[in-house]
Amino acid sequence: MEKIVRYGLYVGVTLLLFLVFQQQCAYDFFYAEQLRSFLFSEAYAQQVLAQPGGALEYVASFLVQFYVYDYVGPLVTAVLFFLIVWLCDKWLSKLNLASLAPVASVLLGGLFIILELDMEYRTEGTLAVVLCLAILNLYACVPSLKLRLGIMAIAIPWLYWIMGPAVLALSACVCLLETGNRNYVAWFLLLWGVCPLAFWWFMGDCGEARIVFLPDAYYNPHLEPKMKLYYPWMLFLIFSAFGCVWRLFGAPLSFKKWTPIIDVLQVGVAVFCCAYLFNLAHGAYSTQLKRLECYRIRGEWDNILSEELLSSRNDLHACYQNLALAQKGVLADSLFHYPQCPPNGLVIDWKGSRQQSDLLSDVFWLQGNVALSQKMAFDAVYFDKYFMHPRLMLRLVETNLVYGEYDVAEKYIRLCEQSHYYADKAREYRKYLPKAGQDCLEGELLAKRKCLPISEDAILSNYYKDIQHVVSGHPGYQPALHYLGCKLLLDNNLEVFKYFIENMCDIEQLKPMPLHFQEALLMIYEEDECKQYGVSEQVIARYKDFKEKIAQVKNRDDIASIYRAGYGKTFWVHSTIYEKASR
Repeated sequence: MEKIVRYGLYVGVTLLLFLVFQQQCAYDFFYAEQLRSFLFSEAYAQQVLAQPGGALEYVASFLVQFYVYDYVGPLVTAVLFFLIVWLCDKWLSKLNLASLAPVASVLLGGLFIILELDMEYRTEGTLAVVLCLAILNLYACVPSLKLRLGIMAIAIPWLYWIMGPAVLALSACVCLLETGNRNYVAWFLLLWGVCPLAFWWFMGDCGEARIVFLPDAYYNPHLEPKMKLYYPWMLFLIFSAFGCVWRLFGAPLSFKKWTPIIDVLQVGVAVFCCAYLFNLAHGAYSTQLKRLECYRIRGEWDNILSEELLSSRNDLHACYQNLALAQKGVLADSLFHYPQCPPNGLVIDWKGSRQQSDLLSDVFWLQGNVALSQKMAFDAVYFDKYFMHPRLMLRLVETNLVYGEYDVAEKYIRLCEQSHYYADKAREYRKYLPKAGQDCLEGELLAKRKCLPISEDAILSNYYKDIQHVVSGHPGYQPALHYLGCKLLLDNNLEVFKYFIENMCDIEQLKPMPLHFQEALLMIYEEDECKQYGVSEQVIARYKDFKEKIAQVKNRDDIASIYRAGYGKTFWVHSTIYEKASR
């Protein structure tokens, strides 16, 4: 009866976890898929399987590639949670700790699953603990000591190649179990377990020692992991240590038979602790960034604009916001309808991170700046071995097609065709490869080619010069026109904006003239001249009323009254505040 109640509770908690993760963390799993790649190819398999822990890394990458679909990520995570809890329950029973199983098992499973919400954590760490628990339960079922130790001694080197440094935790748990049985000879297994790790480390191809000997192997190798990575592994070892003490000296407390009611209370305590830790790990800011990334990748621009962004003081938020406006084609009409963060609200400063590279690749691609879009995509693709993502390789396909580098484009097409979700999209690009010597580019790719060439010395600190090259080389390309004009307005650079308009006024893409461009023109020209540039009577009338309101505000100090009058979403107020701040 107790087991039925207990396993029923485990199933209930697993279903609850699935529902919570699907409701609260769906974007976390979609984002996790963007940080890994999996290719159905022999070369990829050989590359991954040729390193310690490669087998679980291969399995983890295979599973994570399906996180691009709804429900799959929460479902896989819930199943892993149940396996940890179920196997840990059986392991604790073998350690004579069955009375602690409900709270201990759920807590261990919860700690590992919470790590899945960390974008830098690798799922193979969770798979490793599942494999460790399964092996420990099988090991404890072998009746002969010599047979048990012999099998484990043979298996340890192979297990290192399968699961990585988790084999040390496995060896330690085996030693503690045998110590509880007063079989002290088993400690040679721990020394034997260190041998393959030490051999790999001395080979010099594995990097730092922490990657070889510690759970750091299940984290981004470029970052120092936080202590939360070590807590579940420490708890795993503590359980085995308690079991050793229990077997050697007997239980220090006299436990009565645990009733189903107390099991329910234990599980409740464990769930509460895990929920508390979940709230700590699932920060609002990082969660929002994952959500924004999901919207950007899926092209859900309205969802980005509906987010509560800190775009007045956070240039990253402003960049997402303005990219969404530009993709909708309303950047120059709605720029000041949203809070802005000059000077980098349109394009953030690049500091070398993969997320920035990924985002900037989209921004530059939309602007028609093919050179920098390719550079950002290349940096993101080859940021580390985990991030060679097919979606970004598709951007390299596009840029190489635009440049006419068809052999390079075909190489990336072949790689993407070996993926699951992105294969069909990659095949679509084959139609743009030249046939019988004829160029087959059309649509968006042809428009981007017309934006070439841009300056050969393109650098991130001066990329707006490249937009000017795009505008001068392809004046009909609207996104570049809007980005360049909006940059000048954000900087309140009316002198250059005047030059920009005078040279671009006959372009069809500026007809009708965007709203904020009209507002700026009224601050440069007389009314009659403004009409020639396409400024509407309605905007002229609003500007007259605005000037009257400004005249009523002494020294322009009471800007709040202008906002209340309905002019807060205009370039006029932005210019007024800009001038006031620069005094």
